[in-house]
Amino acid sequence: MRNVALIELSESHGECLYSQALFLENSVKEIHLICHEKLADQTSFKVNNYHRNLISYQNKFLSRFQTHLGIRKYLKSNKIDTIIFNTTTGRIIQELLLFIPKNIKCYGSIHDGRKLVKSTTQKSISKRMSGYYVLNDYVKDYLIEKKASSPPISVYYPIFFPQMELESISKSENNFWIVIPGVLEQKRRNYYSIIDNLVHSPLPHNIKFILLGSSKHFNGDGIEFEKRIVKHNLQKNFIYFDSFISNKEYFAYIKNADLIMPAIEPGNEFYNTYKYSQITGSYNLSFGFGIPLLYHEDLSLISDLRDFGISYNTNNFSEIIKDLVAERKILQNIRDKIISHPKFSLQFQRENYLKHLSL
Repeated sequence: MRNVALIELSESHGECLYSQALFLENSVKEIHLICHEKLADQTSFKVNNYHRNLISYQNKFLSRFQTHLGIRKYLKSNKIDTIIFNTTTGRIIQELLLFIPKNIKCYGSIHDGRKLVKSTTQKSISKRMSGYYVLNDYVKDYLIEKKASSPPISVYYPIFFPQMELESISKSENNFWIVIPGVLEQKRRNYYSIIDNLVHSPLPHNIKFILLGSSKHFNGDGIEFEKRIVKHNLQKNFIYFDSFISNKEYFAYIKNADLIMPAIEPGNEFYNTYKYSQITGSYNLSFGFGIPLLYHEDLSLISDLRDFGISYNTNNFSEIIKDLVAERKILQNIRDKIISHPKFSLQFQRENYLKHLSL
């Protein structure tokens, strides 16, 4: 049986690691996670034969050299024969690959498919890779359409999350929660459009939009957002947080959501990226917890959204929500459909993931 190393050198995408460890569990001899120390909380999960090595990664030449050399020694001493990079882009990975022994097979996830179409750095990385993963079928379709030149590509959905004791949060029976995951950045999600829709077609206060992420971080738009909802007296329709919240509180809100809303709309800076070549984590939370999606109709080309969500446009936004509050059986039917669909089962996702590794 193989010894596998999962590697994540950045501070991002920690939410994808548990699913992969779960897929590998009982199919390999040992799972070694090498990741940035800031992912400590997200990677404290338990799976069989799991070992974790936290590293402090600084983007300076000498520091990078020492870290890469340390990783090489770790791989050799633990007899690693397969590496799966959780993020397989950028100069950091390009440099690290120079330190990886030639007998180790390398695979990795691509979070933005455009890298395989346009990036010269990625072409260099691809020469050392035995295969890539992308995180939704529509991203693979995009790469096929663009005739991307790369090693074989497979798909897995990181839709499994560690069991944990959740925070106790209060939700009255008549409340209807629309959860928007992610830090509050207007360039990624169109919060102002929601405000405009509510100004023109108000919703009762029992319908609440929960913005599940920090609103007042370095790149955040929380201050401007707050000004707008105060100006239009919409405070009772929103719940939001100044700073980051714990996983226990985060997942408590997800589990109690009636809808998950990506809030990706035409006009967002990253709109075309999300439409064609990169997922948003909202999709995985929807499929992982069985919560229907509320999405802009322009994204209907994504089959998972068509099949497991409800679409809206600027003209019918509030009416769609009112109808769903009145007819909650519609949402229950979608929940049942997500939960029972074979595509979202652990067995299907594990087999698909392992097949790409020839396991």
